[in-house]
Amino acid sequence: MILSSKRPLIFTLALVASLLSSCSSDPNARKQKYFQSGQHYFEKAKYREAAIEFANATKIDPNYAEAHHQLAESYLKLQKEQGALQELSRTVQLQPDNYPAAVARCG
Repeated sequence: MILSSKRPLIFTLALVASLLSSCSSDPNARKQKYFQSGQHYFEKAKYREAAIEFANATKIDPNYAEAHHQLAESYLKLQKEQGALQELSRTVQLQPDNYPAAVARCG
């Protein structure tokens, strides 16, 4: 039970370490690094970590539709339906022809 109480601290430390380790001045490089890291975590079913990385990418570029879509997918895996719906809506707003996101938003 002690481990579960330290989980938020571990995620916070991981986020800080991730932010500090990617101090590139090129925002496009930074957002791609976060996105690729998110993909890596997602493929390993580490959805919380993936969500953090995708969220970091969207903070750098709020118009990064693919990062919003992947963040929504991570939220769905985490059963955070409200967050997923918001991210799917943002994805469709940015990419009206993104049919998988539009269908997921409605279903």
